[in-house]
Amino acid sequence: MTGLGSQIRQALRSALLVFAMMVSAAAQERDYYRGKTITIIIPIGPGGAYDAYARLLSRHLGRHLPGNPSIIARNMPGGGGVIASNYLYNVAPRDGTTLAIIISSFATDQLFENPRIKYDAREFLAIGRLLDATSVLSCSSGIPHRSRRCVICKPTLPRSALRPSMTCPPIGCAR
Repeated sequence: MTGLGSQIRQALRSALLVFAMMVSAAAQERDYYRGKTITIIIPIGPGGAYDAYARLLSRHLGRHLPGNPSIIARNMPGGGGVIASNYLYNVAPRDGTTLAIIISSFATDQLFENPRIKYDAREFLAIGRLLDATSVLSCSSGIPHRSRRCVICKPTLPRSALRPSMTCPPIGCAR
């Protein structure tokens, strides 16, 4: 057969080849975690709320991911969560096998220029939230600034006047 019939057969072969490639890719994705272990990094020592959340999650998460991977919880205490955040950003494999429960002050550590941090908080990808928390930022009553925007944008404010008790979202500032 020549002409139109030949073109139709060629188009069908191409469509079948593309379909077969898509099915193969979907099968690979479905099996990506099969036989793998996912580690959940806990930024504090055993026994606290973050530890309890991570261990509860590690018991059930594997059943809900393609390939049913093993899940382990690993405590990485120190530096108020900075060690765990630095590890996740600089050392951990970026292949989906390492997750972390991020401590509430990790964004303010960068905002207040903590010299121990070696990460950019804006680069972290949140995939979920275990609980809702209220953020509080308290300042000494002797400072002249009366709003978050002024506190964060004014470089003259002494850092000792700020006492972050929980994370607050970074705020942009029009200069």
